[in-house]
Amino acid sequence: MEPHKHKDLIIAWANGTKIQKEVLMRNWKGELQTLGWLDDPHPSWSEDTKYRIKPRKFKKGAFYPVRLNNNDHAVLVYDGESFIGDCYAHYPESAFSWIGEELSLGWPD
Repeated sequence: MEPHKHKDLIIAWANGTKIQKEVLMRNWKGELQTLGWLDDPHPSWSEDTKYRIKPRKFKKGAFYPVRLNNNDHAVLVYDGESFIGDCYAHYPESAFSWIGEELSLGWPD
């Protein structure tokens, strides 16, 4: 027996991850077109529906602790498109195996 098509998403959802489903509609030509993604708190896990983990939003200019895919750890700033590290290296979100919550950094009084 083959695993369910959405097995990994089902496990993530069972662990509390928010799931979205793609919403489709037929246009006047009868062609399917995407209207976007909607939160789905109780997915039906239909084989012919596309699901995804709800993308995380990051705050521009905020610092985040990260673990890179090579297991290095760093604190990087988000510039609105990617994370910036030492020597102005830019990292996409896919470069990390973990991203923590926003850090509160400030100057001491």
